[in-house]
Amino acid sequence: RLMYVGITRAQQSLHMSYTKQRTQYGDKIEIKPSRFLDEIPEDFLNWKDKPGAKQNAEDPKAIGKAHIAAMKEKLKQQAS
Repeated sequence: RLMYVGITRAQQSLHMSYTKQRTQYGDKIEIKPSRFLDEIPEDFLNWKDKPGAKQNAEDPKAIGKAHIAAMKEKLKQQAS
């Protein structure tokens, strides 16, 4: 639900982050990104520091605006 709210309310761009590692009961544990991120088409993402992920050299703001509009439209269609 939070992802839906973030995507639909983003005005110009949406930046998401996650931690690679955290401490639990005094031990450091590795964290994997949410499996829900895998459901977002790669064309909508610009991963930083992810091995094998494509890096986009184009204008991030223009790309972000286009992607947010496309994602909003897709979510509207799915909600109908």
